[in-house]
Amino acid sequence: MPVIALAPLLVLWFGYGALPRVVICALIAFFPMAVTAREGFRATDPQLLLLLRSVGARPWDVFWRVRAPAALPFLAAGLRTGVTLSLVGAVVAEWTGTDRGLGYLVLSANARLATAQAFAAVLLITLLGLAAYGAAVAVERRLYWWDHDPAAG
Repeated sequence: MPVIALAPLLVLWFGYGALPRVVICALIAFFPMAVTAREGFRATDPQLLLLLRSVGARPWDVFWRVRAPAALPFLAAGLRTGVTLSLVGAVVAEWTGTDRGLGYLVLSANARLATAQAFAAVLLITLLGLAAYGAAVAVERRLYWWDHDPAAG
């Protein structure tokens, strides 16, 4: 079921405060992140896992020393996707149950035919999305601190 369809129900269940907006953002971001994480953990080389089992490696060691590092690129991709989708969730949540915020501003500006105000709000949402994506890329670079080539930038 699309989370957007759940937005009005979440507002009814949790009221008009910040909680339904947070839940909508979390739900919209969670599933793409979970799918990419799952694929990342499954992407470990089976031959490497067989080798580790043959030398008696404990499951916890296999996870932390092999599966988790192999999944980092997938986790970073999921984070980049999730952080931008959570912004979409925030805008959708503001359409359904609030009287303030950028999503509400876009909706009310469209209703009043205030095109300049609507475009300004959309531009600000876009800039916030780019900033969130940039923050996710910065986190990704911190995850790969050992693989950074100073000559590459």
